[in-house]
Amino acid sequence: MEEFHTHINLLLGVLGHRVLEPVTPVAKALAGNTIPSASDIIEGNKEKNTLPLTLTVSGLKANALQAEEGIVVLEGSEAALATGCLHPGYQDRREKLIGNGTLKPGDKKYFFTKNTLFPAPSTAAAIILGFNTKGRKAWKDN
Repeated sequence: MEEFHTHINLLLGVLGHRVLEPVTPVAKALAGNTIPSASDIIEGNKEKNTLPLTLTVSGLKANALQAEEGIVVLEGSEAALATGCLHPGYQDRREKLIGNGTLKPGDKKYFFTKNTLFPAPSTAAAIILGFNTKGRKAWKDN
């Protein structure tokens, strides 16, 4: 029964519904004004079922983990140098990642220098690809 609950919880999280997650940890995190880092999220989800994901589009390859808190793009993942038609909110987030050194330029692409948490697969995919896309279709499970 516990395995069934774990799989249902993971599936609901992937679909963006967090109805089975306990409220207490989030309330404690917000009360302390701390936002967990992507490394803390990966560490906290090691014993739980996390779903490894891959995005391969236009010669870019990115790896991520679907966790209860969102999607964690892993260090070493690639991102496009140029952006096309990108939503202004995504563009701002992308520029902040470039500005704080999370995205470093390389040969014809950016590289993630650390694990980075995104609230949704579409946000991560758009920032990586440089154009708006449906994240749930772009990310594939391994």
